[in-house]
Amino acid sequence: MRANKLALLNLSKMPKDVRYFVNEIDEELRSKGFTLYLSSGASVKNDCGMCGGYFDSFGKTLAVATNVTVERFISLLCHEFSHYAQAKDKTSIWYDEKINNNHSKFFYWLGGAKHYKTWELVQAAIELEKDCEKRALKLIRRRFSHIISPEEYSRRASIYLFGYIFVHETGKWFTKDLYQQPILDACKPVLRRKYEVIPP
Repeated sequence: MRANKLALLNLSKMPKDVRYFVNEIDEELRSKGFTLYLSSGASVKNDCGMCGGYFDSFGKTLAVATNVTVERFISLLCHEFSHYAQAKDKTSIWYDEKINNNHSKFFYWLGGAKHYKTWELVQAAIELEKDCEKRALKLIRRRFSHIISPEEYSRRASIYLFGYIFVHETGKWFTKDLYQQPILDACKPVLRRKYEVIPP
């Protein structure tokens, strides 16, 4: 695990079962040559800008911000660990070559690369992320529904997935908090089959 004193202090304030889960993840990642990075801030920096966390299969890093609420921390950790689970599962969508390539190209496009079929890229990104959200939701139901309700997580997951359409429209990664109460209230507490048009 890579974490400074402040990140470890933030972690020490989390419930015992959350800290135990972090240790489990750290051991699993280390056994496969990956590093768990805990940021002391409310975000971490990646190629597209600032975000709550990321999983980098090439750089072998799973990163999560710790200066957030326990609900947010669990959401981020379960989501990023679910990306690791996708990469570990040889039968997962992660190994669908077209989807994975287009998911990567979507982020290259955000970084300034030229691409003419950007809608295909964003839909591939959404498909890969939706599978990740389903895995994270199972994990939350099994271990952390006492901290964040599956319905609340589903609302947040839907906002994130619709957010990819917004990012496609603007050509920029999120710069503001997506999870505002009026938006949360408007979301259904279940994952949708398709994410193609942002509803009013």
